[in-house]
Amino acid sequence: MSIVIITGGSRGLGASAAIQCAKRGMGVILTYNNNPEAAENVVRSIEAEGGKVAALKLDVGDSGSFAAFRDTVRVTLGKVWESNLLSSFSSIHATSKRVAGCDAPSSHHALTS
Repeated sequence: MSIVIITGGSRGLGASAAIQCAKRGMGVILTYNNNPEAAENVVRSIEAEGGKVAALKLDVGDSGSFAAFRDTVRVTLGKVWESNLLSSFSSIHATSKRVAGCDAPSSHHALTS
């Protein structure tokens, strides 16, 4: 099963991408920053259709939190997908965001276990 990480997956285009990926049989890890309720609504929507999903807090503007996020992803893979593999990433650039003062594409990564 492919597992995607979708940053900003709690609302708007990110939520739509999360739901569509789940409908295509992918596992979804979506991130949110300040709105856990919106993230939980997306989780419930995906789970209602039989999908596997997890919502994790991440502030993409705080690169100091990325190592801890990686560790949380590893734990989540084990709990939700019974996998301890954080394997090769393939980037899909869907949107552009302004992050920490520079223009950078928002990456949606596919994890294959």
